[in-house]
Amino acid sequence: MLDQRAADAFVELSGGIAAADDLDSDALLSALAQHARDLLQVDAASALSMRDGDEGMLVAGSDPFVRRLEADAVEWDEGPGRHCMTHGELPPALRLDRMRWPRYYARAQNLGLRYATALPLRSPDATFGALVLLHRDGSTHPTALALAQSLADVTAICLLREREVRASRAVTAQLEHALTSRIVIEQAKGILAARLSVPMDATFRLLRGYARHHRRPLADVARDVIEGRLLPAPGRL
Repeated sequence: MLDQRAADAFVELSGGIAAADDLDSDALLSALAQHARDLLQVDAASALSMRDGDEGMLVAGSDPFVRRLEADAVEWDEGPGRHCMTHGELPPALRLDRMRWPRYYARAQNLGLRYATALPLRSPDATFGALVLLHRDGSTHPTALALAQSLADVTAICLLREREVRASRAVTAQLEHALTSRIVIEQAKGILAARLSVPMDATFRLLRGYARHHRRPLADVARDVIEGRLLPAPGRL
């Protein structure tokens, strides 16, 4: 049944049948942590990823205590996840060291966790997150590590796709706003040209001069002209 469970995990982590704009980074990281713990037979797992634009970190855990551990580790700048993002993956089942990560070590000890393995969430250009496997004792089989990295890779691909969709939507919104503003300005120019009997280029200078003088967006001034809140008079608005 492991093969079927692994297949189900990959479907979920790849976004399944969800539309691209329905993807959720927090849910993906949570699913990664849960599947890693269940499929790899480790005692706990966590996942972390940089937000877009260096706006902090997203953190997930296979249980609330591990999630709190990793969230605090981000603040402390300690732990295997942060190490992996900066220096690359850790050796399998590295024993946690009080000297290296004193606060992380103490909290992990309280949870009964003594060993960690960290694998990167990566793009072609950089590592932007990590999957952390936590153990009470023992080691991780190489086959399990390969599966863990595959889970991390498919999650990374989906996270990158979600970022691309979000960026594309932002650009589309900006273009739509620019087009709408341009249409409004052209309509206002036409109204002024008709009422003041002046050329279109003169009406644009009139609108722009008023907007600058009153420190208002040009599109807002144009909309006021169209909707009759700003009545034109010869030589001025």
